[in-house]
Amino acid sequence: MRSIAVRLVAWLCHRYSISFIDETRRSNGQDAIAIGETWHTFAIEENGLYDMIDSQRRQAFEAYADTKPGDHAQKEYLAMQDRCWRQIKARVDAIIQNGRIEADRKRQNAAMQNPIRKSV
Repeated sequence: MRSIAVRLVAWLCHRYSISFIDETRRSNGQDAIAIGETWHTFAIEENGLYDMIDSQRRQAFEAYADTKPGDHAQKEYLAMQDRCWRQIKARVDAIIQNGRIEADRKRQNAAMQNPIRKSV
């Protein structure tokens, strides 16, 4: 059943000229550094991504505090909403950290390319 579904998706992608997201969004090298810097700038600016995520989490906590004690479905929904926002923030942090790691790796590789000169 799974192979049929995979073949159907592959055929639909070919039929409508859709490229796979993993291939079009794969980044490495300089792209990872630029993407990390862009996300970092967008995340830390005033009323940026981190502020938006924090306000959404705060709204979920306030709504959770206002729910009735027996309304378990609403409490589960709000707890799941908070969890989703935390995962989004973790993903953004991972993108930013990936850019920093790649920049550090490039800096270290450049430093290792310079020969060591000893004075005698």
